[in-house]
Amino acid sequence: MQPILMLAIAGVAAIALGTGFLNNDIELWIQDFGVGAGDIELAADHAIIDFNIVQVPDEVDEAGHPINYKNIIDYCLVTLNANVGTTTNTQKQSEITCKITGKELDALGNWVPSGKVITEGKRCQALFLAGVQYHVPLGSIDGCTNSNPVFGPTELDPKMAGDVILVVHANTYNNNMALPPNP
Repeated sequence: MQPILMLAIAGVAAIALGTGFLNNDIELWIQDFGVGAGDIELAADHAIIDFNIVQVPDEVDEAGHPINYKNIIDYCLVTLNANVGTTTNTQKQSEITCKITGKELDALGNWVPSGKVITEGKRCQALFLAGVQYHVPLGSIDGCTNSNPVFGPTELDPKMAGDVILVVHANTYNNNMALPPNP
């Protein structure tokens, strides 16, 4: 099995991204992945996610000069609190996948997170160092070989973002590593 760390934020991203500007870090506590009665643990138990939000022209005048701009998200910025992976494993890569879900109208006419992934991005390398901010591009794969594809646009209007799901895989799994005992 793979040590998979999955975490989701409900509401925090929706509130922060709804303003079109994210000025605070989103802090996540990581949940271990269970196998049978045991857990496969990773050294990282905490992550911080930011978003790269840039302004792009939305409307231009007759001369082609921008007159209105819009905000877009093009990267998840992920910082782990501990190293993930190893450089001694040349057969597998460690991965960080950032998924952003959308919003939908509820029965009262309020926009709420839908839980449906609308875009995702993935970054792969042997080792992710603690305290280093990694740029995970949306709608594409960065540095991955033999990886599952990602989908969605490379740019996203922050108002469309509902929640964030972060998946971290270490390349240290299943290399003659004993799995937790199954009682």
